[in-house]
Amino acid sequence: MEQDVQKHVRQMLEGLSYIGPASNLLTQFIFLLPRRAKELYKQYPELMEREEELMKLFGLEFDSEGHLKTKYYEIADHIRCLYYNLFRLLSSPSSRKKLLELSGINEEDFKKMDPLRKWLESAMEYLANAKPDALKLLCKLHEMFATSNSESVYLDDIKKSFGEAWDALVKFGLVYPSSSSWLYRNEFPLLLDCYSDLLEKFKQKP
Repeated sequence: MEQDVQKHVRQMLEGLSYIGPASNLLTQFIFLLPRRAKELYKQYPELMEREEELMKLFGLEFDSEGHLKTKYYEIADHIRCLYYNLFRLLSSPSSRKKLLELSGINEEDFKKMDPLRKWLESAMEYLANAKPDALKLLCKLHEMFATSNSESVYLDDIKKSFGEAWDALVKFGLVYPSSSSWLYRNEFPLLLDCYSDLLEKFKQKP
């Protein structure tokens, strides 16, 4: 019975990885909403060609400022919330440990299917070219945590100095703040040892 539980949890994780935002263009499109229509047409031309159908089937709408967003309780909203909460769970050392124990997978084996790892790498690659200041801020936050025993970083000064860069980190799921004023260790996945190679890979880029 224990092996059956592990098997089904593993299958669930494999499935979530397979359709995660790093692997599936539609999930990525939904995960990164809300976005301006002009920006979406440029980045996802093949999806925006089917804009009307996607909006109707997945529950999307434009707000008064021209941003495409998910409607509450429609399928796109559930997909976005699912991955946001899954990535928050995988960012928490204690929750991550329990999930991997339940699935019977160690960190090395999970590395091959980890949907958060895949997304972090994709998001960092994109931001390194599109918004380099966001990646500089990511390194700054990592250093602030790494050089102190503090469980949190105060965000007001960060937002004042790095407003757009901070917004990019949140939008692209590189941090998962539950507070508007504080970022806690378990909301910053790159602090986990299993992701340390991703940050080093970025730092070594010319």
